[in-house]
Amino acid sequence: MKYLLLTFVGFFIGLINYSLLVFTIKVLKKSKKIYITVFSYYVRILLVLFSFFLFLDKNIQNLFLMLLGFFISKILFLYIVKKNKIKV
Repeated sequence: MKYLLLTFVGFFIGLINYSLLVFTIKVLKKSKKIYITVFSYYVRILLVLFSFFLFLDKNIQNLFLMLLGFFISKILFLYIVKKNKIKV
């Protein structure tokens, strides 16, 4: 049960990360201000690192399980974007 929960946590972190990336791209198309990309990058990196650190619990296996969920969310997000379900 713990393994499934950690994989879901990684999946959720990935969904938040990639949703913020799509949001940044949409905002950047309208405003053309470069500091938005830098700010978004730092916010997303801090969010991911802090979340992974929060659930790491001094066990490298937890990190790998969260990374598995994170990469599953990336694959799902790429599939959705390529099918044009999300307009970027």
